[in-house]
Amino acid sequence: MKVNDVEPTKPPVPRPDPNCELDNYSNGMIMQGYSQDGEKCVAVFDVPHTWQNGEHYCQSLDGTAHLVSVHSKSELSFILSIVGMVGHTPGDIRKIWIGLNEKTASSQWGWADGTLLDFTNWSGNQPNNNNGQKLCGEMSESTGLMAAQACDQQRHIVCSWSADGKPIVPIPVPDLEGSGGCPTGWYRYRKRCFQYVGLENESPDRLSWDDANNDCIKKGGYLASIYDEYYNCK
Repeated sequence: MKVNDVEPTKPPVPRPDPNCELDNYSNGMIMQGYSQDGEKCVAVFDVPHTWQNGEHYCQSLDGTAHLVSVHSKSELSFILSIVGMVGHTPGDIRKIWIGLNEKTASSQWGWADGTLLDFTNWSGNQPNNNNGQKLCGEMSESTGLMAAQACDQQRHIVCSWSADGKPIVPIPVPDLEGSGGCPTGWYRYRKRCFQYVGLENESPDRLSWDDANNDCIKKGGYLASIYDEYYNCK
């Protein structure tokens, strides 16, 4: 190594958070969990489950537990660091169930814990349609890339729960204030503005999820969220 070379700082090794211990885990054993922010606990379970069974297993651990949701690149990196510490075999690339799942037959995705879908890390042309079959979200332990997969496949799971025992309450998204109109080409519903793009089958405006979200951000918005059945009907 040259004198002027500087080795990059390695991220700190995650350490168990005492507030994330589950003392009723199994036969009196204590399950250690990890937390990035002191509020949300995370743990990896190296026994394969289907997505639904994995969600039920998480719920059985704690009244606030679900398959994990991810809301930022930083949180994704933290979860991957935990995954790499548990049951990893060199050369074995595991697929991990996370809380992503299709909420409706019309490919509306959401998190199992009900929190806002404000971050994804889809791979390539994901999420795919798979001929209309209901799909769930898996994640590669090596890259963190997410993909849609048949929910009956067996995968390892990552559970998350509240460190203080209080349920993780989804943050409500308020209607826009005021009664002003929407920009030209946008449609208004319940004080929010919507723009429909690429509805025709052969439309050149059709984009991948990530490209579409970036396009929405450039226009001052985000991909639409479906807050209730009334929004969905619109």
